[in-house]
Amino acid sequence: ILYDIMANKFIETGVKLSQFRLKVSFSDDSKSVYFVDSAGYLSKFNVASSMTTRISQQQYVGYWPLKIPGKQQFLLQQDWGLSSLTTEIVSVNNPVVGGDAAKQVVVNNGLAIRAIEGVDDNGFIFASVKPNRQLELWRYKEGKAFKLEEFVEKADYRYPLSLHWQQGSEQALLSVDGSCRSININTGKDSPLCPKGESLYAGTYSADLQSIYFAAFDNNQSKAVKMGRTGYPLEAMPLLKNANMVRDGGKGILYYRIEPGNDIYQFDLAEQKPKKLIAR
Repeated sequence: ILYDIMANKFIETGVKLSQFRLKVSFSDDSKSVYFVDSAGYLSKFNVASSMTTRISQQQYVGYWPLKIPGKQQFLLQQDWGLSSLTTEIVSVNNPVVGGDAAKQVVVNNGLAIRAIEGVDDNGFIFASVKPNRQLELWRYKEGKAFKLEEFVEKADYRYPLSLHWQQGSEQALLSVDGSCRSININTGKDSPLCPKGESLYAGTYSADLQSIYFAAFDNNQSKAVKMGRTGYPLEAMPLLKNANMVRDGGKGILYYRIEPGNDIYQFDLAEQKPKKLIAR
């Protein structure tokens, strides 16, 4: 909505902006308003004619356009999915086991990369975040990275997210949007697994693959829960108070962090005792 100072009245423009793209910028002569439309294109609204035209061919180049005075150029805030996150996956010859620490780029798909998870055949799956914030799933196999086309992308999928492979199978667990989904690592075909109404994060399979551990939140307080691999039953783990990101090391030992913090704790299921393992 424009406001005419001289006439003391509001002028409806018909321009609709999403909550992520609310900022606008005037042209040098104030006859036009620049904005990013709901589809992600840089656009121009002419005040006199009330006409809107798109002036960019590419979607999701950014938001909050700032016209540079005297030039046909703009500054645009970069979208979240393309900022401060790596677009590369690299392999490193691990010096801890005698490697020379040399690095090699394995994947660069031009998108922000999150949640890398190794699978059999020396490959891995990973999540990429597009400039419009939507999530894609990819697989790296036999030296090539390809998108898992059958994964249903949804606008409401947001970070935090994680992936964990069910060893010996073609399934992985995607924890996202406070819930979880079972993913086929070859196709991306996904189906809901976690029960509705629960806020579950960072799912990991138990060593025997019969259960899944989660970090859950109750009144903003982190806690650990355990779920059967089929989605039932869901049990609280009160001895792992404030636990976040539980990993099963096998032989009756669990590893976890305490929220908030980065120290790593160990829990012995046989002795039912926790202890701090690593201070970070």
